[in-house]
Amino acid sequence: MFAIPEKFLLSLILCLLLPAVPAFSEETPGVPDLLLSGGKAMKSQDFDSAKRDYLKACDLGNAEGCRWYGFLHSSPNLMKAPATENDFAKGLLYLAKACDLGDAPSCAVGGKLAIDGGPGVAPDLSRGLSLYEKACALGENSVCGVAGYLYSFRKENPDYEKGIPLMEKSCAGGDNAICAVLGELYEKGPSGVRNEARAMELYKKVCDLGMRRACEKLK
Repeated sequence: MFAIPEKFLLSLILCLLLPAVPAFSEETPGVPDLLLSGGKAMKSQDFDSAKRDYLKACDLGNAEGCRWYGFLHSSPNLMKAPATENDFAKGLLYLAKACDLGDAPSCAVGGKLAIDGGPGVAPDLSRGLSLYEKACALGENSVCGVAGYLYSFRKENPDYEKGIPLMEKSCAGGDNAICAVLGELYEKGPSGVRNEARAMELYKKVCDLGMRRACEKLK
């Protein structure tokens, strides 16, 4: 089986850390200042002040504020201190809130954290997949493929009806690793999934892009 690279998470974290256009309106006073002061507090590692400002922005309906408030609670490595059970659960809650406000990176990172679990929070594949699907719908193409892979290859009750369209979407968006995995699924999958012609199409696509194992499949 072709392997799914783990680097998608790094790209999602980088998306999360990149400056975003604040999601506020002219009718929402104070949000730009709160985001600015929160960012300054982050740079000086005054995380308590950063949390306070981001929470205020979040309470005003700002997705970026919710994202950072959730991320600060759920990512102890950033603060160089272990997250408590309450912190991790709160982090997931606010990442999900940012996700509901349309913030794709929050959906993606929240999905990963939900699937992995953390202090006081058991791994929750269903919750994670729900967040991944929202990220996919909001344009995080690499997450579409990961969600599709998890649906299709989970040990219990694989769901090809959900998984394959997500993987096809990711493949069409340029995720060549997912194209290769999807080709193998079409080649070796259960009855009703197998499609040798489509498998060969996908193998040729990634072979032409230099994936040697796919070229061997064509032979």
